[in-house]
Amino acid sequence: MAEEAAVGRRITMKSLRERKKSETRRRLAVAAVELLAEEGEEGVTIAAIADRAGVSTRTFHNYFQKREDAFYHFIEVITSQWKEKLAELPPEDGPIRNIRDILLDMIDPSNGFIMSPANFIQLADNITVLLGSVERACAKDLVRDLETDLYDRTDGSMSRLEIKVLFPALLAATGVALEMSHEEGADPVDYVTQAFDFFESRFSANH
Repeated sequence: MAEEAAVGRRITMKSLRERKKSETRRRLAVAAVELLAEEGEEGVTIAAIADRAGVSTRTFHNYFQKREDAFYHFIEVITSQWKEKLAELPPEDGPIRNIRDILLDMIDPSNGFIMSPANFIQLADNITVLLGSVERACAKDLVRDLETDLYDRTDGSMSRLEIKVLFPALLAATGVALEMSHEEGADPVDYVTQAFDFFESRFSANH
C-alpha cells in the first residue's frame, strides 16, 4: 500500500510539473502575440517576451529557440482549443453554426484581449508572415486538420473546397461584424449572429 501511495504521489507530481510547463509555454506564446499586437514586429524581442510573461530569458530558451517558435505555439494552442470546442458541439448544427458558436464564445471579455475574435483574426495573417517556411507549412497543416473536422461534420452536403472557402470567409465576416458593432455601439453578439445568419441563408438557398 505504501509503495502504491508513493507511486501515486510521483505520478501526481509529474502531472503537476507537466501542467506548469504547459502553462509557462502558453504564457510565453501569448506574451509574444500581445507584444506583436501592441508594439509591432520590432517590439517582439526575446527579452520583452520573457519580461511580459514574468520569466527570465533563460527560461524562454528552455521552451523555445526563437520568437517564431512562440508564435507557432500560439497557433497550436488556438487550433487545439478550437478542435476541442468543436468536438463538444452537435454535428447536426452544421459547420456554419459550429464556427459561430466557437467565435461567440471568444467574445467573452474574460477570454482577454488576444482571444477576441477581431484581434485574433487580424493577428493571424501577421503571425503567419513572420513564421519560417517550415513553421508556416506546419501551421497550414494545423488549419487543414481543423478544416477536415469541419468537413466531416457536413455529411457530404459540402465539398472540401466549399469548407476551405467558407472558413476564412466566416472569420473575415466576424471581423467586419465586430468592427461595425464597435463603431455603432451595438451588441457584438447580435452583429456576429446576423453575419452568420446571412451566410447560412445564402448557403441553404444554394443547396
